[in-house]
Amino acid sequence: MKLPTFRYLSCVISITLLLSTSLTSQIVNATEEYFGQFDSEPSFTVKTNNSSRPTFVLNTDLKFIDPNSFNWVAPAKTEVDGASIPSFAWSFVGGPMSGKYLHASIIHDYFCITKERTAHDTHRNFYYGMRAKGVDESKAKLMYLMVRTFGPSWKITYTTHSLKGFEKTITGYTPTAEISELPLKQKEEARQYINNLSETLERSNGKTAPTVCQSCATYQLPATLDNLDRISEELSKKLK
Repeated sequence: MKLPTFRYLSCVISITLLLSTSLTSQIVNATEEYFGQFDSEPSFTVKTNNSSRPTFVLNTDLKFIDPNSFNWVAPAKTEVDGASIPSFAWSFVGGPMSGKYLHASIIHDYFCITKERTAHDTHRNFYYGMRAKGVDESKAKLMYLMVRTFGPSWKITYTTHSLKGFEKTITGYTPTAEISELPLKQKEEARQYINNLSETLERSNGKTAPTVCQSCATYQLPATLDNLDRISEELSKKLK
């Protein structure tokens, strides 16, 4: 027995819509970016001192598993104070040792102290940690460029020894730099660019970033982490 034409078409449309909705849902879920996860909330004791910022002493380990499944662990008794984050960046986020920034800042501080992994990977992991805790893309990318440009930097080299195996050497270490320490001209250029970057990232929801070049200031790039690395390198050269 044949269904009437209108009933047949109605069934086809219903099935098509159902399949379309299901497929769309699968695509959204499949493309949702994963930034990693922390295994717990940080437990710490605040130690006051004569410094302008308090020191946080971890009571328990804080572990972060990044998107590539690498473990980043700040062990109990670690002392951190957010010193790996340039203080100028704090004016944009209200302090890295608070709110959604706290977890990522603790891990970042610890690995900037120990230098167990490269500066590049440590700063990238800071971005992943912020995003994993819900920091929006524009703010996380601004903070990433700040630590990439003004945060601690070092290189790791490995030398092969027939008896010892690999020997690790830390070279080229530079501590966190502060914009306030720059000569006046470079200081103003840095402030101008970072304010422009912050506004551009905010307007584009973290998708575009301005170039450093003043004569092409209206030109913008996709704000990928690789492009932010290139911008950081250009900005560093300009401020020397």
